[in-house]
Amino acid sequence: MTPWMTFVLLFGGLLLLALAGALLGGLRKRMVAGRTAARARAREAAETAALNQSILRMGMVAILVVDQDGAVIFSNPEARRLFAVEEDEIKARPLERWITNMSVARLKAIAGRGGDKTAGKYFSAKSSNGAALVLDIRADYWLSPDDQERFTVMLRDATVLSEIATAQERWDRALKSAGIGIFDVDLRHGRSVVTETWKTMFGFDPKGEIDSQAEWESRIHPEDKPRVFAADQACVDGKAERTDNEYRFLRADGKWIWTRSNAVVTEWSSDGKALRMIGVQSDITALKEAEEALRSSETRFRNAIENAPMPMVITDEHGHCLNANRAFKDFIGYGLEDVRGESFLAIVHPDDGGQKEGGLDLVQLDRLRDGEVRAYEVEMRFVHKNGSDRWGYLTVSIDRDAHGAPLYFIIQIKDITEQKGVDQIKSDFVATVSHELRTPLTSIHGALRLLQDTTQGKLPQGTDRLLSIAQTNSKRLISLVNDILDLEKISSSDSVFKLAPRDICKLTRGTVEANMPLAADSGVTLNVVHDAESCFANVDETRFSQVLTNLISNAVKFSPEGGVVEIALETDAETLRIVVTDQGPGIPEDFEDKIFQRFSQADSSSTRKKGGTGLGLFISKLMVEKMGGQIGFISGRGEGACFWITFPLEKPVISSAAGDEPAPVEPQRSCPPAILHVEDDADFSEVLTASFKERAKIFTATHLSEARVMIGKRPFDLIIIDWDLPDGNGRALIPEIAQVNGDTPVIGLSSSEPEWEDEHVLHHLVKTRTSVEDIVQIALSTIHP
Repeated sequence: MTPWMTFVLLFGGLLLLALAGALLGGLRKRMVAGRTAARARAREAAETAALNQSILRMGMVAILVVDQDGAVIFSNPEARRLFAVEEDEIKARPLERWITNMSVARLKAIAGRGGDKTAGKYFSAKSSNGAALVLDIRADYWLSPDDQERFTVMLRDATVLSEIATAQERWDRALKSAGIGIFDVDLRHGRSVVTETWKTMFGFDPKGEIDSQAEWESRIHPEDKPRVFAADQACVDGKAERTDNEYRFLRADGKWIWTRSNAVVTEWSSDGKALRMIGVQSDITALKEAEEALRSSETRFRNAIENAPMPMVITDEHGHCLNANRAFKDFIGYGLEDVRGESFLAIVHPDDGGQKEGGLDLVQLDRLRDGEVRAYEVEMRFVHKNGSDRWGYLTVSIDRDAHGAPLYFIIQIKDITEQKGVDQIKSDFVATVSHELRTPLTSIHGALRLLQDTTQGKLPQGTDRLLSIAQTNSKRLISLVNDILDLEKISSSDSVFKLAPRDICKLTRGTVEANMPLAADSGVTLNVVHDAESCFANVDETRFSQVLTNLISNAVKFSPEGGVVEIALETDAETLRIVVTDQGPGIPEDFEDKIFQRFSQADSSSTRKKGGTGLGLFISKLMVEKMGGQIGFISGRGEGACFWITFPLEKPVISSAAGDEPAPVEPQRSCPPAILHVEDDADFSEVLTASFKERAKIFTATHLSEARVMIGKRPFDLIIIDWDLPDGNGRALIPEIAQVNGDTPVIGLSSSEPEWEDEHVLHHLVKTRTSVEDIVQIALSTIHP
């Protein structure tokens, strides 16, 4: 081998070696660079994964990762907060556990992988503590490296938004149903947007296109337009916070209506210029018509009050006068200008003011305020401007506001001054009649009876018959006077009933015994039937006996000779019943509805066989009802009449047991007993004295002064007093009798029954109602019980 060849080979080998070295160096560099890039990519992937994990953990949106079976494989903290669970409580649990009906198929639909897209819809859910949730759900579908289906689910709590949407929907419905239209005005361009309700309210097609701003401006009533525009401009200029306008508006159908609009500026430019105004508008035509009707009604009401013929006053709650009409001025002499603001009490008579608020009864006012009564009535005296007294019959009512609160009192006054004058004349007349008739009638009847008793068989033939006729007619006259005076007294407010529990069995027996002579004279027998020895009811003893006497006398009057009148007492658990039955002809059917009317008689002819005034049953009914009872009848034609009275049964009055109290010491009596009769009618005194005969010694006094002298001189076993004496009321003697004569019993014998009670007065007897014989018997039985 030549050196050249050797050189060539050596050089080539060296060159190949250098090339191989260079190739290996490049490969080494590329391998280092690859390893560096791989490490960088791995580091970047790790950083990206960490960043994703951090985003998932720190995200403000709840995120779940769900596998192909619908099980949760990942949840971020916000998702766990939303469902109120820990990580181990939600992981591997099916999504349907938390979200209602959330299946894999529905997730695919939300992710757009099949079916209808339901993205953006709200879904119902529930947290672990039971709280209801509304969720807005978004989902993304993807595959894992091993081709497993995965869903990333984003959840947004839309509970509040759902409630807002529901509230907005309700608000829209409310505005529509209330007929409230909404307008939104672009102030820069002079255009507006209105709701369908606005269009409908003003007669436009709700779906039609209109230039609402132009329509609105052109349809405002010309008289109202300047005022409306000025108010809106003040709001636009910032001089007013809002506008509030009521004005007339011409609907599209040509009808004028009243409307009300409220608007505010909601948007301003940076330089303070108004850009947008929003407001509401409503139809107030019905309200305006109601206001006009109310104004008309108030005007008519004021005119009605002002022109009413009856005096009327309106006061506040405390009785201060607010208004009064012309009739009130005529009644009292004071006009509205005199009484406005003054207390109503200022014109009320001092004796009638009492414990009252503004002259009105406090108790009744409270009942009015509380709604217990709608009105109350009262008689009251007023002081006229000229100083005279005026009588008024007041009806007081109350007016209230829409909430029921009292506003004022309305007082209507009926002028009864003249009626009161007539009543006083009538009262004086009745008192005069009572005194001037009862005393002489009792004297006449007593004298006739004495004459009959003392001259029987000694007078010429026929004289006895004349005395009998005189006595019978005196009885009729007494009965007439009694009925008329009783009717007047009971019908008036002066009538006082002294109610107390009384033994009705005992009272009935006593009344029947008192009527035995009457029945005997007519050939009629009285028969008492009762199922108990005693039974009590709350009655006035005198009035009860008067009612029962009236029923018995009627039964006797209509019974045939030889007939029987039965008086029966019946009781049940709560009621006491007294029944008076006769064997007469009964009550005519056409008279039954009139039987309790005044002056009613079955035979009202001038030739009627039976006497009477026709007032007895009417008076009896008044008395029974005032005592809290009832009265009625049962009758069959030709089968007699049956009248009944009922009273609530009272518990028996328990008397003290024997020996509980010491027996009273019997006072020493004169023989014969001494009786002082204080009476200014000498004739009556003489008749009564003669009626006692030798059974008592009678001393008479005609005046209080004379009686005082006699009481001071000697003791009396009984004192009989007429309360109406020339020099005063006989009641003034009672304290003096108690002081001087100790326990001397007192009997009142007067023309009328007094309205007072006194423990020293054992009996109140009324002339004509008590015969002279009964007076004598009562007096003697009082002295010798």
